[in-house]
Parts: sequence; structure tokens; C-alpha cells
Amino acid sequence: MTPASPSCDRLAIAELLQKVFTPTPQGVVGLVEELLEFCRDHQLHLKIQDNSCAVGPAGEAIWDTIAWPLPKSVLRATLARIAALCVQPNAVTPYRGEGEVTLPGNPPTVLQVAFTNTPTEQRLDVRLPAVPTDDTANHEHRSEES
Repeated sequence: MTPASPSCDRLAIAELLQKVFTPTPQGVVGLVEELLEFCRDHQLHLKIQDNSCAVGPAGEAIWDTIAWPLPKSVLRATLARIAALCVQPNAVTPYRGEGEVTLPGNPPTVLQVAFTNTPTEQRLDVRLPAVPTDDTANHEHRSEES
């Protein structure tokens, strides 16, 4: 799969995302796996809130919104599963948090997630981490030497 770009076919991405939302025999575990891999494989930023799913290229503005086609209970279970996958167990609860999820691969991919999972609000924000520029990396290296 190729990374998304402003020139990528938005309709094709929306159609692929709808397939991710199609129930599988693996249930919520399979849905979360597909959702996170989708973000990684297409270099996308995903934001689910208020029964809609906004999507756009990583590091850029959201450019498309589609309906979240699954029941609220599935979204709440999805958010709880993401909480369980976060590598910072003290930074998240099943109800809210920000953390990182590591996807296997060569090399592994780290995704940043932020979520709220309460009876009145369900929100998920999945992002690829910012890639440091050479200037940022050099500045951090100099700070460590001081």
C-alpha cells in the first residue's frame, strides 16, 4: 500500500475505510487491528467522534468524513481495546488517555493515540508520530551534551 497524499483518491480511501469497518470473525480485536494497520499503511490521521470518522494524510488537515457505521457499543469496545494496547499502562484508563501503540513489523510502527470512552463521549485520534527534522535532532543532541 502507498502513503496517502493530497493527490490520492479520496473516494478509494473512504471505500477502504468502510471495508475496515465491516465486521469480521475476529470481532473487536480484528477491527482494532485493521483500523491501526490502515492508519499505518496509508500514512493517515484518523479521528472518530460523534458517529463520524474523519480522515486525512498524516501531518495535514482532515479532508474527508464518513459515517461510523457500527453501533456505539462497538465503538466503546474498540476504544477499550486500544486502551489495553497502549504501552504506557499508567497513562491510560479504559475511559480516557493518550499513549502509544506499537504495531509489529520490520521495523515496528509506533502510533500515537488519544481517546475518550465515556457514556456521553467517544473519541479516538490516531496519528503517526512527527518525524524529527535534522535541526530538531541536532538541537536535542546538543541539549543532552550540556
